[in-house]
Amino acid sequence: MSETLTSAGLDGAYEEFMHWFSDEYMPAFIEAVGGGSDPAFISGFWGSPLWVGNDLGPVTLAETDEDVVRAFTAMTARLHAAGYADSVVLDRRAVIFNKDGAAIDSLWSRRRADGSEIERTAVHFALARRADGIRVVTFETHATDARSLAEVWPVING
Repeated sequence: MSETLTSAGLDGAYEEFMHWFSDEYMPAFIEAVGGGSDPAFISGFWGSPLWVGNDLGPVTLAETDEDVVRAFTAMTARLHAAGYADSVVLDRRAVIFNKDGAAIDSLWSRRRADGSEIERTAVHFALARRADGIRVVTFETHATDARSLAEVWPVING
């Protein structure tokens, strides 16, 4: 995993955003894609409006909670059909902007019950603390066979 540095005073926000991502969002996402939850659960993690970008075309906007659920269902139907059972985060990095905003990049290996990989996807999440809690407000995905985020999205300074 990539190292994440935070400014003085943002360590608590880092811990909170990472706990939300790793201990709340990921298990709920994995269970739902595996067919164990009503897809409407995603409204507790993805906020509306939600900007969605991927390799398939221009960025789209899911304007309502219903649109967000439809986006989740469309994205995950093919994974469910392929025998999805689990996601493993191969690499992750985070930027904490302030106590209410962060970005988390992660490299996901989406797998079947036998451990074989269905796909490998780099995902950039923009997170915001809202009145109803932390929500993903934007995500961008890119299909890849990379082994690290640095191979997918190198950080270039200067």
